Amino acid sequence: MPDLAAMSIFRLGWRLLLLFGLCSSLLRAQPFSIPSSPIQIAVAPGYNQVPLSVPLSYNPATFDLTTLKVSSDSSWVTPTIDSTNGSVVFTFVTANLIKSSYTATITLSAGATTQNIFINASLAPLNIVALKADPVRSRVYGLQQNGTSQGALVIFDPILQTAIGSVSLGNKPTDLAVSPDGSELLVICSASEVIYAINPQTLAVTQTIPLTDYSD
Repeated sequence: MPDLAAMSIFRLGWRLLLLFGLCSSLLRAQPFSIPSSPIQIAVAPGYNQVPLSVPLSYNPATFDLTTLKVSSDSSWVTPTIDSTNGSVVFTFVTANLIKSSYTATITLSAGATTQNIFINASLAPLNIVALKADPVRSRVYGLQQNGTSQGALVIFDPILQTAIGSVSLGNKPTDLAVSPDGSELLVICSASEVIYAINPQTLAVTQTIPLTDYSD
């Protein structure tokens, strides 16, 4: 005859293990997540990096994005939650930075869940290697190059004599072109072997195009 007491204990233990595993999974489930890789920006002296938007991963059916809190430990970057588009928007004040590198820690929290994202900024002396005028706007675009490291696109208004902003790019931006109607701007980054497509109206990077057969 089988030992009924032993079988009952075994079944109870098995059920407890299953319940424990289920509870652990629920506890590990995060209401939201953000990219784990640090954000890298290249700062051009005298220019503010244009805002960046980073998408959040979450389930709208189970998580209210308006409850998410976000803060920065550095005054040169301010994060806000864009609940309409489900993203974190970073606004920068980098024109007056003077050190060669900075790191900001961005903290997002909701209830007991806290996650961090890091923004690394590198600053190099102004080194404009190419210029291009916008055919429809009072703008001149320039390429800020820092050897073979990350560079930036700088935007300047020649009439108002003001710096509009900068867009971080890949490594060693080398040349640029603007479409005749001013609807698109292309920048080739030779060390990264990538073309950046930029919307001149919003100054947002819309696409990165790998150049698999390119050689600098």
